[in-house]
Amino acid sequence: MFHPAENSVAGSVCPSGFYGNNCRHRCHCKTNDTACVDVTGYCTNGCIDRWSGPTCQSENVAFRMPSKIRTVTPPTSADYAVDGNVSTCAHSTPNSTGWFQVDLQTTVTVYRIYLVTGTCNKHNTNSKDTHTRSSIYFPVFVELVTFKEKHISHPVSRDFCMQSRAKSHICLRKLSRMFMQFFLTTENLTSTRGWKVFVTDYEDFFWAAPCTTIRLRGSHVHLTCDSPVTGKYLALLNTKGPLAVCEVQVNVCANYSFGVDCELICRCADSKEVCHPLTGHCITGCEAGHRGRDCQSVCVNSYGRNCATPCGHCAGGQSCDPVNGRCTGGGCEAGWTGDNCNISCPRGYYGHACNKRCGHCHDEDPCAPDNGLCPGLCQAGWTGPQCDQRCRQGFYGPSCLFSCGHCLTGTACDTNSGICLQGCTPGWEGLFCTQECLPHHHGPNCLQTCPRCVTSCNSQTGVCDGDGCVAGFRGQECEKECDKGFYGVNCNESCGLCARQPCDVVTGDCPPGDCQPGWRGPSCKTPCTPGMFGENCSRVCGGCKDRAACHPETGVCPGSCADGYYGELCADKNIFTNAASQTFVVLLATILTITATLLVGVFVCLALKWRRDKDPHNAYDPQELDARLPAALPSQLITRRWVLFNCSNNV
Repeated sequence: MFHPAENSVAGSVCPSGFYGNNCRHRCHCKTNDTACVDVTGYCTNGCIDRWSGPTCQSENVAFRMPSKIRTVTPPTSADYAVDGNVSTCAHSTPNSTGWFQVDLQTTVTVYRIYLVTGTCNKHNTNSKDTHTRSSIYFPVFVELVTFKEKHISHPVSRDFCMQSRAKSHICLRKLSRMFMQFFLTTENLTSTRGWKVFVTDYEDFFWAAPCTTIRLRGSHVHLTCDSPVTGKYLALLNTKGPLAVCEVQVNVCANYSFGVDCELICRCADSKEVCHPLTGHCITGCEAGHRGRDCQSVCVNSYGRNCATPCGHCAGGQSCDPVNGRCTGGGCEAGWTGDNCNISCPRGYYGHACNKRCGHCHDEDPCAPDNGLCPGLCQAGWTGPQCDQRCRQGFYGPSCLFSCGHCLTGTACDTNSGICLQGCTPGWEGLFCTQECLPHHHGPNCLQTCPRCVTSCNSQTGVCDGDGCVAGFRGQECEKECDKGFYGVNCNESCGLCARQPCDVVTGDCPPGDCQPGWRGPSCKTPCTPGMFGENCSRVCGGCKDRAACHPETGVCPGSCADGYYGELCADKNIFTNAASQTFVVLLATILTITATLLVGVFVCLALKWRRDKDPHNAYDPQELDARLPAALPSQLITRRWVLFNCSNNV
């Protein structure tokens, strides 16, 4: 954005040929280099040769400077590339790498370059076409901008951008003084794509620093270096073929100017400092009244060097003069005075012209100089925002914040001290009548003792306060003991599960050992621990299955008994529960079986003997006796033979 510069040489008009702040900018007008406007530098008829821009401060330092190009036969003058005429062109040797170099005569910082190319010659001729362009073109301002991490030459709207194959952005930038244009060239024009631009202080550009590699196709290119490069020589190199250069412009801002077209002026704190030609940055900082990296922003609500000093209290919130800080638009706000409105009213005064006295502020603090408000409290006996009002009845102290005590009915306390001059109402005592009777006292002069209250009673009536009676008592005057089954403060607690006697009305404890089955503890409110049951939880549970706890009152298991236990409470043990017991059972069964067999044999033998004795002629031989023995005897061979032997001998 263009900011006009004010001329300031002792408040007079700049001398002819100069303009701007301190008249340090020289005019470069076309018809008369002294005919620019002394404030803005604007030239009515345009700029003279080699100068351009809104204020004619952008200089083409390559204009008509010594130059050379890789020669052809017959040679063409390299000066055609710097003569300011795009219709005349310089050509390098055909079918060979082409280069062009211009001597800028002085070391400059190169950043912006304008390049126009022409048709490369395929054959050497002496015709005029060897150094003229044969195409039709429209001027265009195309700027190479790479949006990579290393450099962003200018912020441009991405709405105008197209993604290139090189993953850069080629953007058409609409400049402030121009309209968007497009150019048209014929196919036989030399494209600048791939050309390299170098800047160096040496004539041999082997030592040159790279400016950029052109990534545009076309014959008219406005380009910028990837970063500013300082040097005396500028060179073009096309490694892919010859060059046909019609115009090379290296634009450099005049001293004290900067910007895209050098349309902005430097505003450095040191008026002799030349700011950065691209960014406008000043090493010495900004001049008074300006701020920002380029020192182009005017101070707002501040003034001086780098806008470091805030404005005073100008009336209506207006900003002060950005240079000297004076309030010129209506004077100062209320409570302030001085040229810069930064001096507060004297102590004890406030308002416009500081003509009002402050009220009764606490500790004689000064009031606010603009509206008279006290910074804190008012003096005792006074109130209001400005501490100019007396306390109303019933209040006293600083800012009337305190209420009077219980003064005798119909009387008020002193507005300054709060003392009840006529005495206190019943139940209160002290100078301020703010001291209630001590705990457990009430009545006139607090001489009566409160009944069985937890804390205290009403200082006037003697009725216990909200905390009620002490443990074990109830009633309005705490004269009754708790009913059976209740205990504690105000008899609000229920007794536990005492078995035979009620609990203590004060502690709630049951008589020792008097808990109902399943409960324990002093107040019989704690259930038995798992595994115990009965009165006072004194009995141990039986062998419940899976080690489950029995019922705390009855002792009954929730399911069946564990292995080896039986009975209603699973408290009886089975003695045959292990391997040794089982072996004993088997052995006992065997012995009993053998004994029973012997007894059967003896019985049979005795029966036979009885029959023989009764009938001697009826005798049995052993074979017959063997047939008559029970069928169970064959499994016990020893017993069977014993029976046969004994019976045979005795029969």
